[in-house]
Amino acid sequence: MNRKQMLEWVQALGFVVVDMQLYLDTHPCDEDALAYYKASVENYKNAKKKYEEHFGPLSAMNSLDCDRWAWADTPLPWEGVR
Repeated sequence: MNRKQMLEWVQALGFVVVDMQLYLDTHPCDEDALAYYKASVENYKNAKKKYEEHFGPLSAMNSLDCDRWAWADTPLPWEGVR
């Protein structure tokens, strides 16, 4: 996947996670939904990690592991590819 495709994938997975949270708020005993939610959270975390390894942090909070402030070194997620 290129940068745009990977970002769209991360955003789609993030949407699924939030949507499942809302569903579970009204269907807390749905075991299949809970299992799907847990799998979706793992997929989101993995996709986000892979994106950040290739293209840099998705938020400034995720850029704290570096020795210098590098948040603005790459295009910001909402800026698109430079």
